Amino acid sequence: MIDRGPIVIYHSKTGFTAKYALWIAEKLECPFISDKEAAVKPLKHYRTLIFGGRLIAGKPQGFDFLRKHIGEFPEQQIVTFVTGSGTDNDPAELKKKIFSGMEDAAERVSGYFLKSGLNYDKMGIGERLVMKTLCRLLKLAGKKELGQHLSQSFDESSPDFVDSLVGEVKTSVK
Repeated sequence: MIDRGPIVIYHSKTGFTAKYALWIAEKLECPFISDKEAAVKPLKHYRTLIFGGRLIAGKPQGFDFLRKHIGEFPEQQIVTFVTGSGTDNDPAELKKKIFSGMEDAAERVSGYFLKSGLNYDKMGIGERLVMKTLCRLLKLAGKKELGQHLSQSFDESSPDFVDSLVGEVKTSVK
């Protein structure tokens, strides 16, 4: 029985997705939990499920729980958001990547891209090496400014970036 409002479920490694999950939860006055805490049965009581993950090398990560269990939430509104340091990320394309091979599921889900940043201190050694290599390649390709920008930690996230997502969820309540 659906008897509760929205809930935010997030996967975060470097902190940006968790930060956005908190901002969304504050604006919607709803709970938020990590995907490690998520369980199907309790989530069936929520009207709206908002799932957040991150973008790594153009690939959304952190949506395994949703992909595995989306069929168990046929009546819920489902919203996704992806955080990342890029600017040219089309939410529709990201949604296709999240639900690759599950096009029917993707049709009933809305998606958002929320600009964040990079946090080298919280990255694993493999991710840091990949980023350093990317920065060198960008500099060699004549994109020195972009390579320099991506070579250090930065935070371009803002609570204002969640307003469209929050507006959609609030509108669906009425």
